[in-house]
Amino acid sequence: MESNLTLEIVKHIFSSLGLINEYAVSKSILEKDFLLPERMQIVFDEKEYSNKVRGVKILMPSNNYLTVLASKGKYDSGITDHIIIVQLNDSPAYGCSLTLCDGEEPLAKVCYAFEEIWVECDTTQKAKLLLGMEQVKEVGFGWKQATDYKDKYNLLVSFARHIAELDSDEG
Repeated sequence: MESNLTLEIVKHIFSSLGLINEYAVSKSILEKDFLLPERMQIVFDEKEYSNKVRGVKILMPSNNYLTVLASKGKYDSGITDHIIIVQLNDSPAYGCSLTLCDGEEPLAKVCYAFEEIWVECDTTQKAKLLLGMEQVKEVGFGWKQATDYKDKYNLLVSFARHIAELDSDEG
């Protein structure tokens, strides 16, 4: 049950950012305006991939800025990975991942960064993240390309490594 709830929360968050096409949104983080110069270097099935990174800075109704960095990877084996980092000003960062594989159930994870360690969120934390991300749909006009995001990029790389370690432990 928990994994189904996590999957639905992640799909909803990714849809609100325009990462997946669950429903129409006014803006998508995949737009070329949000492309950053950094790349995510991923080794998958003994082959190296260089995935694009996109980033947005969104002015929220609370007058705080929400920064979101996203990376999407498509691999020869039919697997697609979506990974995001979400952080509101100096609040803890959240990481969400969605792995889609042809003919298999999607896998989703939601974690938060605690002193450079990724910890899986409980149901209450996931619900709070979802509630906060609901506001993104309402303020679609306030999106700008992310600036001053190096720390978030490092978190994105760290989270991708964390997810890869979890996947190798489960596999």
